[in-house]
Parts: sequence; structure tokens; C-alpha cells
Amino acid sequence: MSGAAEFRHNARVPEPIVNSAAGPAPAPAAEPPANLPDDAPIISARGLEKFYTQPDGSRVEIIAPSDLDVFPAQIVALLGPSGCGKSTLLRIIAGLAPPSAGEVLWHGRPLDSQVPNVGIVFQSFALFP
Repeated sequence: MSGAAEFRHNARVPEPIVNSAAGPAPAPAAEPPANLPDDAPIISARGLEKFYTQPDGSRVEIIAPSDLDVFPAQIVALLGPSGCGKSTLLRIIAGLAPPSAGEVLWHGRPLDSQVPNVGIVFQSFALFP
């Protein structure tokens, strides 16, 4: 037995189980268009806004109208105090929550017509002082 350990991951991602009683199968993840230039943004947000309307008609603004572009190989960090809208913005960009106004584009196409293959893992606030 050698002193070096070898780790190999050969697990296959299982196919989704389709149960006709549960309704239609989810749409497959969208493929990015092949005709976009290499310097085109992966994700674009235009006039993205989130607000909640109160019973008296006033609005509570969660995310002010904002534009955002995320390009390939770019690292983006969202920093801010608790409750400032970071998670809400991530949910909107991922297509998990609708914006109140504006649009999100994924590879140049409206996100509402796409099914991007996304997942979010949140860090517990206890791990970051």
C-alpha cells in the first residue's frame, strides 16, 4: 500500500423522477445561445426593482431600481448589512422570485422564458462575524 491516497468521484447525477400524477415534468435547463460574443454578460439586470405595496398604498422599497452585468470569469460579491436585500437580489437573479419591475436577462434572453440550472447555498450568519 502506498502512502498517497487517491480519491475518485465517479458518481452520476441521477435523472429526475417523472411522476405523471404529480403533473408535467420540469422543463430542461436552457442552453446558452451559441451566437453571443465571448465578452457578452452571462446575467444582466435592467431596471431591477423589488418593492411591497402596503394596505395604505405606500410602497416599501427593498431594492431600488438597479442595473447589473455579470461577465464570464468575473467574481461578484454582494456586501451589506442584514436586511438590505442581498438574498432578495440573488433570488431574483436566479429566477426564484419575480422582480416588481425591470427584467433579468440570462445570456441575452429574458429569464422568465428560461430555466437556468442554478442553486444557492447560503452561509449562516453565525459563520461570518
